[in-house]
Amino acid sequence: MKHQRNISTYLPLALVLGLATLAAAQDKPTAPPAKDKPEAMHYTWDGMLSSRLPKIELKDIRFEDAIEYLRGMVSEKNLNIITQWGSLEVDDPEIKDKKVQVDLKDIPFGQALQTILDAAGAAVMKLGYRIEGNVLTIDTQDKINSYTFTKTYNVKDLIFPDENGALFEDKKPRGLLGAIRSNVDRESWYPNGNGQMMELGGVLIVTQIQANHEAIERLLDNIRKSGFQKLPPTPASQAREVKVRNIMLGDMAETCFDPEIMGIAAVGGLRTETPMEPKDQIQQFEDILSQTTSLGIRNAIRLTLKDLYLETGNIPKAREHLKKIIEENDKAPRRPRKRVEQMRRRPGNEPRNEKARTPSQKRR
Repeated sequence: MKHQRNISTYLPLALVLGLATLAAAQDKPTAPPAKDKPEAMHYTWDGMLSSRLPKIELKDIRFEDAIEYLRGMVSEKNLNIITQWGSLEVDDPEIKDKKVQVDLKDIPFGQALQTILDAAGAAVMKLGYRIEGNVLTIDTQDKINSYTFTKTYNVKDLIFPDENGALFEDKKPRGLLGAIRSNVDRESWYPNGNGQMMELGGVLIVTQIQANHEAIERLLDNIRKSGFQKLPPTPASQAREVKVRNIMLGDMAETCFDPEIMGIAAVGGLRTETPMEPKDQIQQFEDILSQTTSLGIRNAIRLTLKDLYLETGNIPKAREHLKKIIEENDKAPRRPRKRVEQMRRRPGNEPRNEKARTPSQKRR
């Protein structure tokens, strides 16, 4: 639970990055009026990029106007498109006025977008895009390739054994992590590149560029569709599973008697495990916030509200909650760090020199 108690260590950086993202997202042209349609439930860029357009026809239209046209198509779904014009104009000062002409039928939105970007860049530069949450950012492909971000993948079905066994025994050459590193841009992984990956409780935490994230998704999808035969669980994997469960039970017992940590955990549960529309979740968390006095829980609620307001496109409210976090934490008295009196002993957690010493050596 150490990482939960030290959350304040990372809070200032998260707030600064959040405010910077909001400032960039607000500086965008006004979208065309949306058609009268029922209110959108919840859309993601993954779903939008794969959705098929019956037809898209642009005849000698300026590139800037073409992007505005696409922005109008997604604005009613609470999705945002940002174009880094300053970066693009370094390579091509006339990029906004470049003429784009496309006539496409029955095509995924993502493919139509890339076709328009290719037409605008032409022989001068290659254009691409990256996605963070509900924001799609257009930039040069070189810039996109240099930008890494972290994404999680649930792979419990591939790693953890069930009654039929498990496909991969992790941390072995044939393990899932090894399969990904071998099949997705080998040279991009640390120490050769900036790509990093770890597994935690059946979830892969991966830092990579967007193209490689997409390649990982395709690889995992192909593995699941391949009709693989699972490997029978080995004694080592069964022992490891028992050990993990014991550790989790010990941590849970400790957590249940820490009111602030339990409150923060409950905030996360309300956000992810109770299906509600974003506007209803916002109202729920605003009501809870008005009755909460614990600084740690208030921080968790405000960060959750920031994410929800970004999902619904309400950037001013998201910024307001980030500023409130800064104000409240700046005024709060600094609490002394708790000293760890004794580390809980679990099988396998003893220091190596303790394992090597005999009982008679320990008495000395």
